[in-house]
Amino acid sequence: MEDFFEQLRLRILEKSEIQGGPGGCFVWKGATTAHGYGVLRVRWPEEGPKFERVHRAILMAQMRLTRSQFPGGNLEVSHLCHKKLCVNAAHLVLETHEVNQERNHCKAQGFCCRAHHPHCILPCN
Repeated sequence: MEDFFEQLRLRILEKSEIQGGPGGCFVWKGATTAHGYGVLRVRWPEEGPKFERVHRAILMAQMRLTRSQFPGGNLEVSHLCHKKLCVNAAHLVLETHEVNQERNHCKAQGFCCRAHHPHCILPCN
């Protein structure tokens, strides 16, 4: 499985472009959904081929979790940088839908309102 996760990670990074220098976003250059999120087809060893949002797939590869092992329920993958196409795992975090939505307030304000942790990758007020 280690090879599978490393190949998935490399496949995603090969279709991404680094923006903003060290610590910047890795912007997905492949296919996207109608809502602007990156998407790719992953051939899971046990579950077979499935379409995945790329930011979710890179986090699964980083955490070494298959689709069935990945936490679900009310947890979502949030972008700390507020960029839907970013696949930099350091910019992604698992959190509740409510916290994910709070981040939209930060984006609208243009700064991190510090209502959550980790903080957004925006200037802090």
